[in-house]
Amino acid sequence: MLAVLAAGAESIHGSAQIVFTSSRGGTNQIYAMEPDGSAVTALTRPPATFFLAVSSLDGRTLAVASSTKVLWQIFLANAGGSGLTQLTAPPGSSIATSFSPDGRRIAFESNRSGLWQIYTADVNGSHVKRLTEPPGNNFRPAFSPDGRTIVYQSNRGERAQIYTMRVDGSHATRLTGPPGESLAPAFSPDGRRIAFSSTRDGKEQIYLVDPDGGHVIRLTNSGGRNYSPAFSPDGNEIVFTSTRDGDDQVYLMGVDGSHVRRLTSHPGVSFFASFRPH
Repeated sequence: MLAVLAAGAESIHGSAQIVFTSSRGGTNQIYAMEPDGSAVTALTRPPATFFLAVSSLDGRTLAVASSTKVLWQIFLANAGGSGLTQLTAPPGSSIATSFSPDGRRIAFESNRSGLWQIYTADVNGSHVKRLTEPPGNNFRPAFSPDGRTIVYQSNRGERAQIYTMRVDGSHATRLTGPPGESLAPAFSPDGRRIAFSSTRDGKEQIYLVDPDGGHVIRLTNSGGRNYSPAFSPDGNEIVFTSTRDGDDQVYLMGVDGSHVRRLTSHPGVSFFASFRPH
């Protein structure tokens, strides 16, 4: 088996937890913690390394990117990290970033065709559909709560910006533009807002935008990078990664940018956090 479940991982409980990647044990592994930063539990352990984990909306399944050599592939696991099943294979790397609302499909990025493009597939690995085409690389797809739209970042012909498209890949629409680049979008649970990071004002900060590209609001205003935002299940908070205190660590704030709390600390760095409902 490519990866090994950490002892005690199945005992995780709670209404919602945060899953994240951390190098605190020496290599990048997936961990879970309570929204206040307590009860940190390792879900995976070496020899494999892990890059990113996302949860289905019912909290029962995790999609993780794992590698033992160079290429990243997608594995599905139970909520506690066990029962790993490989979903993708070479050529290229593949990284899942979102489940459809009904849990039957995943959206993922892959460079199997050369450039990074966006695909969807059934959770058993079948019915793979490519949604984007060159020019440019396309990353970080995320389903809308109604399952009809995918938001993503693309650098087609310019610096990366945020786009939406229908789940069949049609009607691509750009939401953001220069100055700077905009990255890593995520829908709010009610579908009314999209969180993303952007360098439009200099250093990378977290913003909100409407699904039609209007009403942009800046949420963070700190030194360092602030990136990879994700909403809590109730839509009241956003978890994100920041280097404001030195290296990459996980933080939580209100959806209006207030009450910022640091959740992780040394050893190692922690990043790519998102919520897992229970």
